[in-house]
Amino acid sequence: MCHYMLPTRGQPTARLDGRYGDEAMLLLLEAIRAHGTRASEYHLRIFGGGNMFPNVGNRGKRHIGQQNIDMAYKLLAMHGLMSHGEHVGGTGHRHVIFDIWSGQLALKQSPLVADSGCPTGVQPA
Repeated sequence: MCHYMLPTRGQPTARLDGRYGDEAMLLLLEAIRAHGTRASEYHLRIFGGGNMFPNVGNRGKRHIGQQNIDMAYKLLAMHGLMSHGEHVGGTGHRHVIFDIWSGQLALKQSPLVADSGCPTGVQPA
């Protein structure tokens, strides 16, 4: 499972960082090879990419969530892989629960709370 925050940092260093999509994929592929398997043996799914800041102008740019979605598709194509399912876009965040023993997956999307004056719309606890 990869959970990256940004599509790329642009200039990777010698040490890969899983916070970036392109580097997270390389780390995943390294782990797959280290365990003697191939990426094509796995069922890949894409989740996320919600717009966490819909009230903030992006000045003509795609929001980070959409950039992350685009990077996921690019990475799959680049490595000759295909998605077996997806739940992407929208606003807010997702809770993904993955049972590694059974392979069962549960998903809940949590929309942003109505504008509370906070840039994310999230109410403080």
